[in-house]
Amino acid sequence: MEAQEKQNSSFGLIAFIYNHLKPLIILSLLAAVVAAGVSFLIENKFKSTVILYPSNTSSISKVLINSSNGKGDILEFGEEEKVEQLLQVLHSDKVRDAVVKQFDLINHYEIDTTSASKYTNLNETFESNIQFNRNEYMAVEINVLDKDAVKAAAIANGIARILDDVMNDIQKERSMPGFKIVEKSYLNFMAYQQSLEDSLNFIMGKGVHCRSAIRSTHLCLR
Repeated sequence: MEAQEKQNSSFGLIAFIYNHLKPLIILSLLAAVVAAGVSFLIENKFKSTVILYPSNTSSISKVLINSSNGKGDILEFGEEEKVEQLLQVLHSDKVRDAVVKQFDLINHYEIDTTSASKYTNLNETFESNIQFNRNEYMAVEINVLDKDAVKAAAIANGIARILDDVMNDIQKERSMPGFKIVEKSYLNFMAYQQSLEDSLNFIMGKGVHCRSAIRSTHLCLR
């Protein structure tokens, strides 16, 4: 009984297809034409990828001292915190503005400069073509899509260089207060040393003869 029902169902399906063969063929052809048209409308883009491994920013002297205790490795890559720092810098306005200016993206992306929303359109196009991600190997990926393969590679490499410059600027800015402290200590020490020399010259000018001892300790003889 079940076999008979299955056979009747199969015959019914075949009959339906036969009776509607022409509309089905027409619909299939239309679907093929629409798919082909859409594929032509979609612009082909090339993808360029740059992979960055953040370095360990610990001072070399600190790592070398700690290495005797089994801590630190001068050759190790940066940790997750360093990766997140790179991503934060890549997503910053400073990097984006530098990339837009260097590669004239507002014209390259054909943004209408007369539109009131030109910067919004630029940012949306930028984010759709340029993406920054962290991969499973704790590295940062810079992915650039562009209709020109050479341009895509140039933008990806340019972003890496801009990131390096921005990171150097940040490190210099952060290290400047420490440099000022060291510079002040050095100048104070030099002033103190000069005052000692002036005092020694004054004493020697009074007829007291001095000979240098170990570590700038002076023995004075009349």
